Amino acid sequence: MIVGRARGALDEYAAACAFCTFDDVLVVGAMAVDFPGRIDHLVSFHAELFCLWAEKRTAAGYPPAANYWGAIYRGRRLGENVKVPALLRYVECVGGSSGFMAVQTALD
Repeated sequence: MIVGRARGALDEYAAACAFCTFDDVLVVGAMAVDFPGRIDHLVSFHAELFCLWAEKRTAAGYPPAANYWGAIYRGRRLGENVKVPALLRYVECVGGSSGFMAVQTALD
């Protein structure tokens, strides 16, 4: 399951949970701050914001993300020197949005 940042995403996630369970939950960017459930993979082009989002999740009483995914864009690891509270992985991206990057991460 990929949870993006669109209005209503949390309601859609709750509705989907009524029908099934998910092996993995990928959350896109700043949605991590508001997403109350488990995050198996937090994905964003903006790796420099991972620690901020992690702190806000902790303050809200939400569980920490298990894995963080940054982008390799044009041969360069974005946010390569960023320290995160868990494993930081990378996925090769051709551009687009962090949501598109989440799809690429799920496919890898």
